[in-house]
Amino acid sequence: MNPKIIPSFALVLSVGLFGCSSNYPHPATDHGMAMPASDSTLDWAKTKLAKSPRHGEYVTVAYGNRAVLCWMVHPQIEHPTTAVLVIHDSSGLTDFGRLSADELAAEGYLAIAPDFLSGSGPNGGGTSSFANDNDEGLALKKLPPDQVIGDVNAAAEYVKARPSANGNWWWSVFAGAVPRPRSPPAPGRI
Repeated sequence: MNPKIIPSFALVLSVGLFGCSSNYPHPATDHGMAMPASDSTLDWAKTKLAKSPRHGEYVTVAYGNRAVLCWMVHPQIEHPTTAVLVIHDSSGLTDFGRLSADELAAEGYLAIAPDFLSGSGPNGGGTSSFANDNDEGLALKKLPPDQVIGDVNAAAEYVKARPSANGNWWWSVFAGAVPRPRSPPAPGRI
């Protein structure tokens, strides 16, 4: 495994929980790349996950009175490795987020992606329990920051303690979902 690969994965996914609406186009669309609009258009990610040779599984990480559903993917290697905490974007833990974890595992990392919407959806569900993207987005914006930080810390502690982890860990962030101002800046200002 090439240690130079690690920094390239330091910007994989982002929480994008607060103030994600923007008048700016998405950076990927700025460069002519097609970006899926919702889970219903993510069949390509689901198909790719189904074909993955790596072992992916849902695990429940408990801390305090909270249980967080996480997607964990094991690399196909025989020695302990660095763990990566994958922070989902403002769409929640979708198949795209799960695929991002799988792609990190393909590079030799143990990847875990917590669903910050665990317990916040209809009937106590998570991301997959919401009927539409609007309800999901509203729920994400209502999450208490301390709860999100608790989820991150609990998932990090969980993955670091796995026998296949070597004690080192990173977290990954998708720059395209970083919160931006709601209105464009004044001309000539950034």
